[in-house]
Amino acid sequence: MYDLIKKDDYDEKNTKLIQINKEDLYLYKFLDGLKNIVITDNLNKDTLEYFMIMCNKTEWVRESIAINPFNSDNYIWIDFGIQHILGEKYEEMTYKIDRMCHQNYDNIRIGMIWDLNENYNKIFRNICL
Repeated sequence: MYDLIKKDDYDEKNTKLIQINKEDLYLYKFLDGLKNIVITDNLNKDTLEYFMIMCNKTEWVRESIAINPFNSDNYIWIDFGIQHILGEKYEEMTYKIDRMCHQNYDNIRIGMIWDLNENYNKIFRNICL
């Protein structure tokens, strides 16, 4: 995928692309031990590799903070699909994102749908729907 991106596809001044191999994801070394734990009605999309990518998002934020290519003070992860999931209108979503980008936060804020006291031994798709 990285090789398919052309220089005129993005703003080099405000964007840094970093090529990542799936073998470098922190959960990849556990892949063999995780077989047969995904329960889903969409096996073409909801693969263990897909869930490894979803779980790696906080690591990418941490790595971005360490690299800090734009001398930033705040870091926000926003999924491309968030507008679809939340059912927001484009204008409302861009307003909220813009507002987040212009605030300073003193701590980490993570939205969650999981009960952290629960012991999960299976991965379920659509758990929050």
